[in-house]
Amino acid sequence: MKFSKREVRMKSKILLACFLLFSLCGVTLTEDVAGPYLLKSIWLEKFARFVTWSEGSDIKDKSKPFIIGIIGKHPFGQILNNIYKQNKIKDKKVEIKYISDVDKIPDCHLLYISASCKSYLADVLAVTKDKPVLTVGDTEGFAEKGVLINMYIDENKIRIQISAAIIRHRSLQIDPLLLEIAAVVKKKSK
Repeated sequence: MKFSKREVRMKSKILLACFLLFSLCGVTLTEDVAGPYLLKSIWLEKFARFVTWSEGSDIKDKSKPFIIGIIGKHPFGQILNNIYKQNKIKDKKVEIKYISDVDKIPDCHLLYISASCKSYLADVLAVTKDKPVLTVGDTEGFAEKGVLINMYIDENKIRIQISAAIIRHRSLQIDPLLLEIAAVVKKKSK
């Protein structure tokens, strides 16, 4: 996929602005859980902005919502609902679905996997493997296990990792500009 110089400059400016905003807001995280999870909530939309879903998905159907699935215990509280009740992702209304077990994973566009899913992460990823689902985690080491995008806190900053698997993913394409601000990691062999 080739971009014109103008598109590259525009996307670079948008990504840089998002990154700077993120950096300014996240330089020092407080012990208040809402701070990091507010930023993580906002980053979900930023990630979606730099990912292209395949033609076979319903991403272009504006009558259907952009579904964010949340699996596992999470401290988001009402943050996600408050942010996305008026904001859109990919020009679609956003619907948040809280999922209690792997069997109930809906056909979501983005699946946020919390640290509490560590013991059954392989089961979660098996369900999403060949589907156009952007998996996002918040635990160090999740990208090495196959979660496509991972955020974790290191030295009081939110770090971003992208699994090399997303680069080869059939149903999702990632904008190279996002790769510039993230560490690309390879899946660990069993």
